[in-house]
Amino acid sequence: MNIAFHLSRLHYGGGERVLMTIMQEFINRGENVTCITWNKEIVEGNFPFKVEYFELPVKYNKNNKYKTRLKQSKDFLKRNRIDLFFLFSPDPVFYHAAKTCRVKTIYSLRVDLGYFNTVKKRLKFWLTLFFADKIVFQTPKILKQMPKYIQKKSIVIPNPILDQLPPVNLIREKKIVSVGRLSPEKGHAMLIEAFSEINRDG
Repeated sequence: MNIAFHLSRLHYGGGERVLMTIMQEFINRGENVTCITWNKEIVEGNFPFKVEYFELPVKYNKNNKYKTRLKQSKDFLKRNRIDLFFLFSPDPVFYHAAKTCRVKTIYSLRVDLGYFNTVKKRLKFWLTLFFADKIVFQTPKILKQMPKYIQKKSIVIPNPILDQLPPVNLIREKKIVSVGRLSPEKGHAMLIEAFSEINRDG
């Protein structure tokens, strides 16, 4: 099977880690994996999968940008004979291209719903949910917030855990650690406030 992924950045966050894990698993199973990107940084990386980089023309404007990306995406899907397009990105251009080329799409939601906090982001998100053939959610809680017609074509799959985990340290101290980037959706401020209440209570 020829499987395509879209990779927009290399910063090693949670979503990128999951995406790379999935891609490697498909490679291990003998599938043909190709990545499409508009990020030149990714092309220069050393990966076990094929990467195709599409650069937008020097002369383009807002009116023809969508058409240019659509054409590039359709050419990519046809040339590589893609059977399945797996996406973490709610970008309608990919789903438009896939529908035109009769390629099945899977959208995996990897961010909090609060991320879609503008009209443009919400429109892209709901168009993606409507046009995707299958949708992957991380938790049942998020899935239950979706309309019934979305739930019918969706499944809940938690984040994968790598086999190469470090050994358990049996000598432990009572310490509380929070791990995550310093951004509002990670809730570090809420965590600090919560523990300040505990400390105040003695």
